[in-house]
Amino acid sequence: YILMGLTSQLIPALVCLLVCTSHFVHGHKCDITLEEIIKTLNILTSRKNSCLELPV
Repeated sequence: YILMGLTSQLIPALVCLLVCTSHFVHGHKCDITLEEIIKTLNILTSRKNSCLELPV
């Protein structure tokens, strides 16, 4: 159970890191994309949905 909690906490951080790194490499600004990701992840975590349901 503890491992599942850690995993669910690490997934949003890893997603944000990957998106920011990708945008930085391609020369895009990260702040708007990161804000959208945080809002979406907050909605998903408040509903206790799986991250697999994240719209792409």
